Amino acid sequence: MTVQELIELLRYEDMDAEVHVTYSANDHWRTVLAPPVRSVDGEARIERSDYHGTDTLLDDDDCDGETYDKARQVVALRI
Repeated sequence: MTVQELIELLRYEDMDAEVHVTYSANDHWRTVLAPPVRSVDGEARIERSDYHGTDTLLDDDDCDGETYDKARQVVALRI
């Protein structure tokens, strides 16, 4: 999803509503967790993790310049 697509989807929502992110707790009861978004990071960089099977957020201290340059820049909603 792009920022433009997100804006289009949110434009008809209540502008005073809280924003939460939902994801599975992967438990027996199939609980869906919904923590609130605490901040937006417009300069986040991510890379694919074979170990985790998904994208992971890079920390400036955790990677060298080449890894950082190859990573994708995204907008991250932090919970």
